[in-house]
Amino acid sequence: MAAFFVYRAPRTFRETTHVTELSNEEMAARYRFTNEEVDALEDLLREDLERATKRNKALTVRAMILITIRFLATGAFFNVVGDSMGYHKYTVSRVVAQVTDALCTRVRRFVVWPNQEARRQSMEAFYDVAGFFYVVGCVDRSHIMIQTLSVDEPAFVNRKGFHSINMQAVCDHNGMNI
Repeated sequence: MAAFFVYRAPRTFRETTHVTELSNEEMAARYRFTNEEVDALEDLLREDLERATKRNKALTVRAMILITIRFLATGAFFNVVGDSMGYHKYTVSRVVAQVTDALCTRVRRFVVWPNQEARRQSMEAFYDVAGFFYVVGCVDRSHIMIQTLSVDEPAFVNRKGFHSINMQAVCDHNGMNI
């Protein structure tokens, strides 16, 4: 009886050390977050995202957060985010879903609606000012023109062809952010 041995080449992984070795300036330029802000997100989401695995190449919680931030900040396709960070598009897809689910479970901690009395006051004020019934707040957003950036320049070009950042505000009847 003959025995066959199949040689299997060792698995190779793309290096992704850049994810953990960025200065605050580089973090702000690439992700619009500082290292401290990412650390706070890491602490907040660790119990949901950390995997109990014996694999030596499991994604860290920080890497998962940065993949998601990059996707949300640029609006790029999964394969573009994956190529720029050294991950496969399916990994990016799975990670973005997991991180956004973890964030959504904590939305009540950060997004708070006005209490009953504040809603009543706001509705009365909107009616007095503009004749709007049952309005508690207003949402508006705008593209704010910026100078061309040298880092990730295409991510800042809007549909009208100029460089901008998108800003959104939610205001009460006094024009104050809610």
